[in-house]
Amino acid sequence: MAANQYEITIINKTDLDQQYLLFQTSPTVNQKPDPTVFINVYQASPVVPATSGGESSRATFNIIQQWYAINGTSPSPLNANVTVTTAESEPVTLGGASNEGTTLALTTVKSDGEDPKFDDSKTLATAPNGSFQIVADSTFKYPNQNNIFLGLGAPDPLDPTSVLPTATISAVPGNTKTIWPHNKWYISTGSFEQGTIIDVQTVGTTQIVDFEAGLPKQTFTNNSDGTYT
Repeated sequence: MAANQYEITIINKTDLDQQYLLFQTSPTVNQKPDPTVFINVYQASPVVPATSGGESSRATFNIIQQWYAINGTSPSPLNANVTVTTAESEPVTLGGASNEGTTLALTTVKSDGEDPKFDDSKTLATAPNGSFQIVADSTFKYPNQNNIFLGLGAPDPLDPTSVLPTATISAVPGNTKTIWPHNKWYISTGSFEQGTIIDVQTVGTTQIVDFEAGLPKQTFTNNSDGTYT
């Protein structure tokens, strides 16, 4: 596997048909956990049949570790069960000893206050170590009818031209968000679409998958009691 590619396999031994979900742990925002960060379903598996006759069935998730800054609009204010898609994305470099962290300017098309876009014409200060930044201008209001958001995204493993939202934040004019992504993920069962905001506390049993301190390929068994090993 390439250095930035990761794989999760889940073996279904629950005796139930299951759909599996993959979502990222919340990024750190402005140097502290931020309750205004909403977590989006990154990938959802097809239904994995119940085990029968000693056979096992499984789901596989592939992850490409390339972080993106994203923006878009939402059909309603960000909250659990709201589904959003990425309108625009820009690959970002996290700040480091030899890297300048990406800082992007968020504005609106023709300063209309309605449709977000990144303004590549602006040169801004670099982001701190391990992070990137999005600086929103004042061409829009909060709240606004299009529910403009910004956030973090990752590539769709099935379509390299598409970037899927993994964490979304309501955009506030004149506000800077410094975002530290973590290559840590959760798996769980559930029935949600990609891009849907979920309340992690309500999806049931979850299993963390830590690629920052673990192998790039990890396999888990979903047991009949709902736990993972």
